[in-house]
Amino acid sequence: MAVPDAGTANLSLLAIYNELAENNYADGTARTNVSLTNLSTSGDPPNEDINTVNDAADRPDGSAPHAMSEFYSYDHDAFGLQAPEDLEFNPTSTTTTTLTFGEPANSSRVYIYQYGANAINGAAGAADNLIQNNGSDYVTVNGSGTTDVVLGDSNDKYGNGSAYVTLSLGANDYVNLYLKAYHGGAYSGASDSITCWTKVGTPTNLAASSVNSSGMTISWDEPSGGVHGTNGYRLYFGTNSNVTTNTPYNQGGTSKSFTGLSASTTYYFAVKAKGGSGYHGDITSTGNQATAAATTFSSVIADFTLTGTAGTSGYIYSTYGESFIINNPSGDLTVTMPDPRAGTMQIAMKNGSVPATSDYVNDGAGNLITISSPSDGDEIYVRWRFIPHTTVASGAWTATFTCNGVSDVVAVGGRTTT
Repeated sequence: MAVPDAGTANLSLLAIYNELAENNYADGTARTNVSLTNLSTSGDPPNEDINTVNDAADRPDGSAPHAMSEFYSYDHDAFGLQAPEDLEFNPTSTTTTTLTFGEPANSSRVYIYQYGANAINGAAGAADNLIQNNGSDYVTVNGSGTTDVVLGDSNDKYGNGSAYVTLSLGANDYVNLYLKAYHGGAYSGASDSITCWTKVGTPTNLAASSVNSSGMTISWDEPSGGVHGTNGYRLYFGTNSNVTTNTPYNQGGTSKSFTGLSASTTYYFAVKAKGGSGYHGDITSTGNQATAAATTFSSVIADFTLTGTAGTSGYIYSTYGESFIINNPSGDLTVTMPDPRAGTMQIAMKNGSVPATSDYVNDGAGNLITISSPSDGDEIYVRWRFIPHTTVASGAWTATFTCNGVSDVVAVGGRTTT
């Protein structure tokens, strides 16, 4: 109940006290020793702050202690209309966004305005023009609780300065806006502004490639509407079929390569995009891919023996091309055979046939020979020779075959004839 206007009744300190404490200046509890000081100071009886939100003509001026005349027309419980507060948004779908706000006390309507030029996804709209919701210029409220407003469906429009245009949003689009409350012909001030985003799209074409026994690459395509500029994706990858319990990787690009994986093991993966809002969209369906079996060398890799030659050539060499089968290869196959002592070691390796003497190589740095990307089950032939024969000793060195991180070491024997 408001304190009466000046001249309609005589105010007393007790009447002002009762208005503050019991919202009734005309009647209340009998009290003594009431002063302007305790009516004007927060924390003193009646323990009520002066309401400084009302229009200046309808409230004390804020300086304590107040004069008696300042309390004429003052209603302690009447507050000026406040702006909507606690604005939040939720990216509801790839075409809509949901705005949530707290309703100001005593409000009956809330109006939605565009904040800044090109408020509709940075490409359309007009600053301070209305956004209509469900065919109405305003949202009806009752001054309590919160309200959710869905924007972007077929019933919403925005002012472009001369007309109203359907508000159509796509994936990862946004609307910049602010609100004003209304009641009884009066508008509140503007609320804080907020950017309301739609949901980002879902990546497509998730797949695994470059699969071998210890690695693979996972790739996908960017969704329509784009993604957040930094770490726009979250990829889940691991051996658990419940994919989101696997390790998450925040990625800037649309692929990630993995190494050091276990052979003959199934890995599961899925990815979701992050929109400009910082929210992630829907996750893709789960993909899976097994690594290849580990590389093995079989059939022969046995110890090799060098056979002495007749005549003056001085060579000691493997008379026949020894061979082995390579299983589950990935990448290149190499062989090295460093010289352990004086002399020159020459080596040759060929896929599918015995190397000729013209294929011998001596590079002076361990005789590294490479066969590029052999296939599963290929038969690999090897030959070597040593100069001069007089310095060869049994078991003096080894040859190391390596593919896909797997190695097999072969002892090389000494001269058997002269």
